[in-house]
Amino acid sequence: MSPSVPFVQTLRQWKRDIQTIARGFTRERPPPFMSRVGRAPTTQRSRRLIVERIVRETADAVTIVLRDPKGDRIDYAPGQFFTLTVDIGGKTLRRNYSASRVATGVEVAITVKRVRGGALSPHLVESLKVGDSVSVEGPSGHFVVRPNASTTRSLLLIGGGSGITPLMAIAESVLLTEPRSKVTLLYGNRSIEDVIFREALERLATEHAPRFVVKHALETPPERWSGRVGKLDRSALAEMLSKVDSPSEVYVCGPAPMRSEARFVLEARGVESHRIHEERYTLLEARGTDGIVAAMNVSFGGTVFSATTKPNETLLDAGLRAKAPMPYSCAMGGCGACRMKLVSGEVVMEEPNCLSPGEKREGYVLTCVARAKSACVLED
Repeated sequence: MSPSVPFVQTLRQWKRDIQTIARGFTRERPPPFMSRVGRAPTTQRSRRLIVERIVRETADAVTIVLRDPKGDRIDYAPGQFFTLTVDIGGKTLRRNYSASRVATGVEVAITVKRVRGGALSPHLVESLKVGDSVSVEGPSGHFVVRPNASTTRSLLLIGGGSGITPLMAIAESVLLTEPRSKVTLLYGNRSIEDVIFREALERLATEHAPRFVVKHALETPPERWSGRVGKLDRSALAEMLSKVDSPSEVYVCGPAPMRSEARFVLEARGVESHRIHEERYTLLEARGTDGIVAAMNVSFGGTVFSATTKPNETLLDAGLRAKAPMPYSCAMGGCGACRMKLVSGEVVMEEPNCLSPGEKREGYVLTCVARAKSACVLED
């Protein structure tokens, strides 16, 4: 008699937990926390939340406050994100938005900035109304701070544009929970009108002085501006960081060039790589699979689903198109929910992603950012 599915899933969980403990001794980064027993198809993990209120932050950004109509709790760690799924014009769009304020348990606030030419953000910023419902999955992500009242630390947050959203939740949560911790935020924008959470940041700086310091960089500042002028680039970061004490941890979120510059300056100042945490919030572009069409078989608990991938299509999208119960959440390689074992075949996978070196050696892939280079077989 073959083992039952719950028994097999429990063994898998034990194995993964043992691996996590082992990584702790080797200082290898563990994968982000996800529920691993009985991972259900996305349609079972998602829930519909109601728009409770909408707060205008800037001309191009709004904060959308969501609640569960059944009154169920909405829990998350500061820095995590939620995935919204919306049907527009016959297309199903999935996008990730960070929780942008401290968790209350009864609601979640996400902040959306309109992207020029974007498919979903203009709809959310311009057309969403109080009382509307949206399909939400999560929370997900490993760009996380877990506040603890007994902790004393010095956090450095570096953000650009809408990259402030997870940083705001982190700053607010740490300041409210850890009375001895300090937080410094370096925040870059085009103009003062583009500063998301401007009033809220000023209020936090006043209420938690001197534990919270905000330093702005503006490309087109107003008259009599006393802060940094220009982009938050290498020279700006070097100057601003010269006036900041060495942090215990650094969290960076924003455009890729800014993140790269920040890491360069931080490591030049002697900040160890493992203390620098980055969040990527844009979808990766396909590379290396142009024109390739490949067969794919996916096995879940003995049931096999067959699909043929389209050119540049991810394994996740191909599997969903074949009605396979593909697990996923963020759909951009940041949470680990879509992790599967590549039994055979070859794929190209976008980097960086949240798989650990050990998981890659064991043959695991993230289907949301993996594309087939040959016929392949996957198993849960």
